Amino acid sequence: MSLTVMLGGDVHVTGRAKPAQALEALRPILDRADVRIVNMEGLLVEPSSTGATPDIPHKANWRHPGPQMIDALVAAGIDAVSCANNVSYPPQALLESIAALDEAGIGHAGGGKDTADAHAPHILNRAGTKVGLWTVPVREDLDRMIADIEAARQRCDFLVVSVHWGLPGTALCDYQPVVARAAIDAGADVIMGHG
Repeated sequence: MSLTVMLGGDVHVTGRAKPAQALEALRPILDRADVRIVNMEGLLVEPSSTGATPDIPHKANWRHPGPQMIDALVAAGIDAVSCANNVSYPPQALLESIAALDEAGIGHAGGGKDTADAHAPHILNRAGTKVGLWTVPVREDLDRMIADIEAARQRCDFLVVSVHWGLPGTALCDYQPVVARAAIDAGADVIMGHG
């Protein structure tokens, strides 16, 4: 059986009168896929209403997209999102976002109520094929990453490892090939890089 997996990078929907229409132009492409996975670049909580108070202390102009982003994800038919990135902060907002994803029936990986939950893969089943989504931690957790991928590999037929990494531009950071090779050697079929 052939299975089409569509991977998208950072998705952040904000400042739209009709958030559900944000990804509408991509729907013909997304509809051709059996599985659609993106990086959730921002949390599903109300953003700060003032420019003086950023949603994330280390990103002065950052605003979370808000709960209406769930409408865009659902309307686009997104099956799962990666939550492991530099804007999934603060922890309580991440947990609220995960609850909203659960309520909408959108899978997620890379975040959770504790370390074990955050390291657990999300497994999607499409026509008898199991597709796993797993996100990678920072480099010092490389041994844990390898063990997590090996465990996830046993639970699915096709494993996507989602990695929020790198710097703007085309140059690779030194750690990217090391982490990518370790992920492939541990059993990843595809590495979905975004950042």
